[in-house]
Amino acid sequence: MRNLLVTAVLFSFCSPVFADDCRWGGATSQICKKEIPYVVTHNYAANNCEFYVDSFAEGSWSHNGSNAQWIEASLKVDIASLEEALNGKVLAAGLYSEKNYFYALQSNSGVYRVGMTHQLIPNAQDARPLGSFAFFVDVKREGGSLDRLWLTNAEENFTKESVFANADTTTQSLGSGTLQWVAETSVIFNQAKACRNK
Repeated sequence: MRNLLVTAVLFSFCSPVFADDCRWGGATSQICKKEIPYVVTHNYAANNCEFYVDSFAEGSWSHNGSNAQWIEASLKVDIASLEEALNGKVLAAGLYSEKNYFYALQSNSGVYRVGMTHQLIPNAQDARPLGSFAFFVDVKREGGSLDRLWLTNAEENFTKESVFANADTTTQSLGSGTLQWVAETSVIFNQAKACRNK
């Protein structure tokens, strides 16, 4: 049974900033424009293990006066339940923040890599503001409806502060930058832990 998501909770923090569809291909490869060729008909909470966050990091990079800051995540989508069992089709997965939608790249079956660059110098016009955020998966159902499934921090969206609060991190060197991977004690992995223990 899918529970209808109360959109006022999810979107009440937003102010109209850019309202773009962004394709995130990496910290310096973020392309934002209106391009998604479908309209979502329903919003639901992803509370039946349809997908979860499998990894999450904050990145920073600086070289010769250029710098970037971003967040990135890996999403694990249950293709079997969404497509095979329900005769649906997963169209996209991604991240939402400040009225901007960041669409993920699919790296393997059921694995999507997404992020958002919130500081980019000298190309500041390609960055987007980082506010509270949530993750989503778009599914086209057998009857033709298009559902957007949302993953949030219980009744609130995630924030960078809530994700890293009381959680250890592991640093990965990028040469001129670093990635800070958050440990599984973070609230962002609550859904993952619940689904793995089912």
